[in-house]
Amino acid sequence: MQEKDWGGYSWTVGLLITGLCFLAFSAAMWFLDGKHLPIFTYGGCGLVIASVLHGIVIRMTDPDPVNEDQDAS
Repeated sequence: MQEKDWGGYSWTVGLLITGLCFLAFSAAMWFLDGKHLPIFTYGGCGLVIASVLHGIVIRMTDPDPVNEDQDAS
């Protein structure tokens, strides 16, 4: 049986946080300067969508974790 290292870096969370930061930066620039930066808006939306899709793929391909704390009796 192989053990998984669940303490590693999560790409899903990394993509989501980066996408939300891009969107927040674009909104802050629009609020402060009145100029719209479409590259940050499109990049943020793309990263958020990529994180959702990555999360779905991970959930579909990973087997259910086995709960080893419970006794079989």
